[in-house]
Order: sequence, then C-alpha cells, then structure tokens
Amino acid sequence: MRLIDELERAGSHEIGGIVMGEQLAPGEFRIAEMTFQRRGGLVASFVRNAKWALYSLCNFFSRTEHRYQQFNYLGEWHSHPLFAPAPSKRDHATMIDLTCHGETGANFLILMIARLDASRSLEGSVTVYLPNGTVGAGILRDDESLGRRGRAIE
Repeated sequence: MRLIDELERAGSHEIGGIVMGEQLAPGEFRIAEMTFQRRGGLVASFVRNAKWALYSLCNFFSRTEHRYQQFNYLGEWHSHPLFAPAPSKRDHATMIDLTCHGETGANFLILMIARLDASRSLEGSVTVYLPNGTVGAGILRDDESLGRRGRAIE
C-alpha cells in the first residue's frame, strides 16, 4: 500500500496531502486518491503546499469529468509519526478555518491522521468537520466488498 510505503520513507518527519473521494451512498465515501507531499514536514508539524494541492485537485476533477456530485475533495491528511494519530489543537483550528471560514464551499471536510505503529501496521483517525462548527469522529474502514477500490469513510 502506497500510504505505508510513504510513511516508512518519511521516518520521523510528518508528511501529508489532500484526500479526494467518490460518494458511494449518503454519508459514505471511498478514498479515490490521496496526494503525498514529502516536503513541508518537520518532526511535529506539516504545512501543505496550496498550489500543488490545487494542481492535484484540478487534475482529479479532469479525470473524473467534473462530476462533483460523485467525485470531490474530501479534505486533508497528514502523519503523526511520533505522536498519537489524533488532531492537535493546531490541526483542529486549521480544519475549522477551512470548513467554516474558507472558500471551499464544502458541506464537510475530513482530516485523516495516520502513522505506523511499532509493528509497522497502519493506524489512524478520521475527524469530520461541518460548516456549522460541529466536529465528530468518522469511521475509516477497509471494505472487502470494495475489492480493489480501497478504503471507505463513513
């Protein structure tokens, strides 16, 4: 899996990117693509390159024929290689700003935090942010019914 490979390669430095997905049903989304930005991360912080993210998003929309009702930007992800895979206060503030005050026009955004545990297995969390300021836990699951199609978020 590419995410595990990228996390191993990054070691103790944070990496991240954006998450793009496909809506499978109301409230259920499949991660269709993730970007992997290797620069911009230190041991305890990650700063996304907005121009690169926008470029990646435009390419995704072109590949999915601008079918925004089905395929869209879901949010952000980054790693916490040395800390619990949960949003920090700074992470929450950034996501609330993007969701409530940003120009995304999104109905919601997610923040996925990932890391490798001591056995090099993937662990993480998904937090959902709504424009009204509500913050809640999402569910990230491997779904065998999706086959090669990937992970789903509820």
